Amino acid sequence: MWPEHEDYILMPKSRRTPWGSYCSTFIILIMAFETSFLVYHLTREKPPVFPKFYISKNVSNIVVDINKPDTPIPPFFNLKTSFFQSDRFKLKACALEKSMSSVLFSYFCVLHNTDAYMALPDEKKSERVEYNTLESCKDAREIIYQHYATPEAIEKVKHFRKFVIVRDPFERFVSGFVDRCDGKYDQGSRAACYGCEKNLTCVMENLLVRLQGFSSGQLPKTSHDYYTEHFMPFTWQCNLDKEWGTYEIIPFDEKNTTVTSEAVAELLKSSGVPENVLNEYRKNNKGKNMSHTTHGLNHREEVKQNLLKDPYLMGIFRKIFYYDYILLGFDQSFMNSTVV
Repeated sequence: MWPEHEDYILMPKSRRTPWGSYCSTFIILIMAFETSFLVYHLTREKPPVFPKFYISKNVSNIVVDINKPDTPIPPFFNLKTSFFQSDRFKLKACALEKSMSSVLFSYFCVLHNTDAYMALPDEKKSERVEYNTLESCKDAREIIYQHYATPEAIEKVKHFRKFVIVRDPFERFVSGFVDRCDGKYDQGSRAACYGCEKNLTCVMENLLVRLQGFSSGQLPKTSHDYYTEHFMPFTWQCNLDKEWGTYEIIPFDEKNTTVTSEAVAELLKSSGVPENVLNEYRKNNKGKNMSHTTHGLNHREEVKQNLLKDPYLMGIFRKIFYYDYILLGFDQSFMNSTVV
């Protein structure tokens, strides 16, 4: 049954902020899988060993009855821990997909060597960073970005100041779908998003099945399921099962991401980052969008409306992200009025 809010402790108020290629052979093998293959593996007594970036065809026979008080996906299952770090300024930022992680990478790239950054000509400072590196932090990617953080890497930054940009799960999911599913498919990747060919129902069913498989132990964490990692709940990331309450929260502003970027800059300033460095970064990045941003795309609104008007899909969505809404205090009234 659905738990009450009191069953979980909300983020302490002091920590909260007001909300304002795969190779052709692999693909051929994937396309050969039948629906029963995944269902069979998810119901085996022993966990299956799936290859890295495992993808299957549409899982159309899973049972998801939204009219029953089904148990939501549990929180605090640490599937993956990714973060950016600055040893100099003792800072750690959780790297959440579709939550300005590319912007955070660019900030931490600058922090890696502020003197080298300031010495760059303006045309170099204004180059889009994303997950490539500025000349000032060349060859430093593995130093500032822990993609699959090891226990040793996590322990090293245990006492660093931690922060995370948190986005409404609905907006984050839609943005991820438009970017990773629609976008990659249109670019020629037929294996994108579980091979679902831009089908929203297929993607959400696959995501739910995998999250259930991971949380029940029937799918191993080591499978590194790219798309599941991209869409999974906030509480499944960043070692939050052990570090819940230690992160400072910066809300993602859907209407104006500059507001969010400025909030990050202010936090960095209070951690000792020179103001002239931050001002230089602002000057050279003002008004810029990352290449994969979905803000302002007409199709994004279409996907949102298709999801909102479908009770079946909203039932799946609620099961997946229920605890994100409860634990982070997001308004979830739209789900209650949509799900039957």
